[in-house]
Amino acid sequence: MSKRKQYDSVSDLVHDISDDTAFSDAVDQEIDEQRMATTLFLMRNREGLTQAKLAMRMGCTQSRISKLERAPLSSISMQDLMDVSTALGIDVNIIFQKMKAATPRFSIIREHDVDEELERELGRVM
Repeated sequence: MSKRKQYDSVSDLVHDISDDTAFSDAVDQEIDEQRMATTLFLMRNREGLTQAKLAMRMGCTQSRISKLERAPLSSISMQDLMDVSTALGIDVNIIFQKMKAATPRFSIIREHDVDEELERELGRVM
């Protein structure tokens, strides 16, 4: 019986099975676009909140939370991040650094001691 190969992420799978670099790069870009929405979803769940409860804390509708948790990065404003972070009791930090690739990359850095579990969850979905 052959052992099935395990991948740490969708990106790793695509890079392994596809010879099309443009396709692999497009998948990585799409994953980057969804990373913030996925992080918002995971942070809300880590706090044990429903979308409705988070919406109550933020003074908005449940549908607004649903849209944020599905939105591409380009649709999430700084005010959205501040509102969610305040409702969840977390800080937002932005760091600008020199680009390492031709295309700007988006990454989320969380405090190691607080968010190790969140990082594992994010790795599984991304």
